[in-house]
Amino acid sequence: MFEGPVELINKAKKILLLTHKEAGGDGDALGSLLGLSFALSKLEKKIYSFLDGEISSNFSFLPGLEMLDGEITDKLDLLILLDFAELQRGSWNGREKLIKKIPSILIDHHPKGNLYNLSTFKMHDQKAASTTEIVYFLIDSLKVPIDKEIATSLLLGIFTDTNSFQNPNTTTKTFTVASSLLSYGARIEKIAKHTFYEKSLGILKLWGKAMSRLWKNEKYDLLVTTLTAADFRECGIGEEGSNGIANFLSLTSSAESAGILVLVEENGKIKGSLRTQKEGIDVCKLASALGGGGHQKAAGFTVEGKLGYDKGRWRVD
Repeated sequence: MFEGPVELINKAKKILLLTHKEAGGDGDALGSLLGLSFALSKLEKKIYSFLDGEISSNFSFLPGLEMLDGEITDKLDLLILLDFAELQRGSWNGREKLIKKIPSILIDHHPKGNLYNLSTFKMHDQKAASTTEIVYFLIDSLKVPIDKEIATSLLLGIFTDTNSFQNPNTTTKTFTVASSLLSYGARIEKIAKHTFYEKSLGILKLWGKAMSRLWKNEKYDLLVTTLTAADFRECGIGEEGSNGIANFLSLTSSAESAGILVLVEENGKIKGSLRTQKEGIDVCKLASALGGGGHQKAAGFTVEGKLGYDKGRWRVD
C-alpha cells in the first residue's frame, strides 16, 4: 500500500493536498490535511493545503491553520486526496481536469467511490477507524519524525471519527496508534474539551431546540429532529453549531430506535446526518440513494430545499 505513494512523494517538489468541501467541520478531514501538511513540510516539499469554507470554531485551537489556503495552483507534481470517496464532494473548480493531469494519491477509509478509479495510487482501508489512522502509517513509512503538532492533528481525526473511542469502528490498531500519538505529545484532554464538551450559550440553546423537536418516524424506526436557518440566527451562531448532535443522539438514544436523522437547513439546502448503533443496518445506503455517502454506521447527504412546519409536521419545500 505504501511503496508507490512513498516513491511519488519523495520525487515530488510541489504537492497539493485536498479534502472535501465540509472539511472545516470534520475533525478527520481537517486533521488529515494538517497532519500530512506538517509532515511533508519536514521533507522540504512545497505544500499547498487547500481548504474551502470556514473552519468550525471548536477546531480553532489546532496548530497550523494558517497553512490552509483557498487558492489552487496548476504548477504541481502531485495531488493527494484525503478523506473523501466521490469526486463531486470536492468543491474546487476544474477538479476532474486536475486529477487527470497529474499523478494522485487517494487516502481514505470510506466505501470506494469514483475517486478510487480516478487516482493513481490508493491508500484505501475501509477497516481503518479514520483517515488519520492511515496517514499515521504513511508518515511512518516516509520516516518523518512525528512531533506534537502532527500528533495532535492525527489524534483529532481518530478521536472524532470514533466518537471518543465509542463507535464500533474502534479497533486494537486504533488504540495502538492513539497511544503512540500520545507519546509524541498529543493532548487528548484538550482535543476532548474543544471538540465535544466546550459549548457556547448559543450552541446550548440550539441543541435545546433540536432536542425539543425530536419525534419518531415509526415507519422507518428513526428518531428525527430538525434545525432551520432561523434557529441559527436566533441563537446567534454559525451552521457549525449543529456539529455533534447526531453523534450525541446516536449514543444516548440507541435503545429508542434503529437510527438517528438530523436535518439542518443551510442556505437553501438541507443537510441530513444519519447515525445508527444497530448491527445489520447500513445508513450509507440511504444516504447514497439521496446523493450522499459515508459509512455503514454514519453517513450524510445534501438536497435542495427548505424546511417547513405545518399542522404539527415538518416537511421539505
